Amino acid sequence: MRAAARRMPWAVTCLTTAIRTQALSDRLGEPTSLKIEVARDEVGEFKAHAWVESQGRVISGALSEPPEFTLPTTLVGDAV
Repeated sequence: MRAAARRMPWAVTCLTTAIRTQALSDRLGEPTSLKIEVARDEVGEFKAHAWVESQGRVISGALSEPPEFTLPTTLVGDAV
């Protein structure tokens, strides 16, 4: 996914990468969950992050230092 993202003529976000990863995983028959969480930082600005998990492991969109997110949303398999 990273190699493809470098070749895109537009900005690639964590959400677009997560959606593409889940779509590819679904085509391959791999069970995945698309995770989306939001938060406000210390000055009140909205932040969000999306990633994909498979069997409890992050397979796309891992953060080295994840912020304190709230309002977790999980979209499983064909829900996207």
